[in-house]
Amino acid sequence: PLLTLDTHPRNHHHPTHNPTPALHPAHPAYLIYTSGSTGRPKAVVVSHRGLANLSEHQRVRLGAGPGCRVSQLVSLSFDASVAELCMALLSGACLVLPDRSLVGEELGDFLADRAISHAHLPPALLAGIPFRPLPALRSLMVGAEACPPDVRAFWSAGRLMVNAYGPTEATVDSCFAVCGPELGTGPAPIGRPVFNTRVYVLDEALRPVVPGVPGELYIAGPG
Repeated sequence: PLLTLDTHPRNHHHPTHNPTPALHPAHPAYLIYTSGSTGRPKAVVVSHRGLANLSEHQRVRLGAGPGCRVSQLVSLSFDASVAELCMALLSGACLVLPDRSLVGEELGDFLADRAISHAHLPPALLAGIPFRPLPALRSLMVGAEACPPDVRAFWSAGRLMVNAYGPTEATVDSCFAVCGPELGTGPAPIGRPVFNTRVYVLDEALRPVVPGVPGELYIAGPG
């Protein structure tokens, strides 16, 4: 495509201020690509309203705030990285970035040496960390895939561990479930909706299904 630049001297017809109107909660906060279950990348626009709602949910339910140390471990191509960033900087917590990608024992050392209190880790990454006590780590989020029961059982002991679920289009997380011993060896549920969010299981005619009957999950709310 042809790009034309205005090279005329500035005059009173050209504004010197930002021509964009004042920000509105419905305005875009960021754009990110996701393939979902299709394998074909598509762009998703996330609003300020959705991001603010998620950040408030994480601040309250995960206890993020001044004095906390939140790790930034997720790839920037994954929307959970935005949740990490906002959970720290919008709550007054400290955001801690490693200088390179870490896995296994090195990742465990990073969490211990930097006294990370809040972390968001995909189960595959968490499963690679040798079981060890991390007393500073008091809040742990997993998601994007099933977490093995033995991994869940160890890392949930003595801390808040949350299984988060949500499509990118609905601002990172739509539901969350607290993982504890009561789950046993069964699969972790997606839990209940985040703040100001409603979920419905509907049939092909968009009618609510009765308990136990499969359907499609529909999400409503600021996300």
